[in-house]
Amino acid sequence: MDTKMKRSDMTWKTLEHEAKKSCKKKKNKKKNKNKKKENKKKNKKKKKEEEEEEEEEEEEEEEEEEEEEEEEKKEEEEEEEEEEEEEEEEEEEEEEEEKKKKENKNKKKNKNKKKKNNKKNTSKNKKNQKKKNKKKN
Repeated sequence: MDTKMKRSDMTWKTLEHEAKKSCKKKKNKKKNKNKKKENKKKNKKKKKEEEEEEEEEEEEEEEEEEEEEEEEKKEEEEEEEEEEEEEEEEEEEEEEEEKKKKENKNKKKNKNKKKKNNKKNTSKNKKNQKKKNKKKN
């Protein structure tokens, strides 16, 4: 190329260069705009996925908590049932003891009564025997 160019050539070349520059700028601008749009979409999608994941995790946690609560309730109910059974057993044992005590008391009472009656009867029998003996004599 010639180092010395005509003024008109220079202008034309400059214009061409500027036009290319401008075109390149526009293309880059468009590219960047599209990239930004894509990134925005990706970010939005990513954010949505993260939110969904968080929701799922929260739901899972809630379900786990509910399960734990149900288990605790079951355990509490079982404990209460056991306590009730123990109380019932204790009451039954107490009733049995009371019953035995009463029976023993009644047995003793009856024994004493029998003894007393025997003594009385023996005494009466002796008296009667004496009377008979007296009558004989």
